Amino acid sequence: MYKNGWQRSAGIEIARRRIERRWSRAVLSRLTGVSHSTIVRIEEGKREIGITAYIACCNAFGCTLDALITNQERER
Repeated sequence: MYKNGWQRSAGIEIARRRIERRWSRAVLSRLTGVSHSTIVRIEEGKREIGITAYIACCNAFGCTLDALITNQERER
């Protein structure tokens, strides 16, 4: 589990944005280059998120890193 609450919050936000777009985890995996199993573990709070995965998710969702971490709707 995460030691930092903001990382868990970011995992929840990644799942929320993915579901909002009606993307499967497989689709997000393809768009980001992050493995399906890593996406699952990030969303479930079982893995910390590396900067590369953060940036890839931001690019896929069209949002800033700040928006992903703080759960704000500031789109790029």
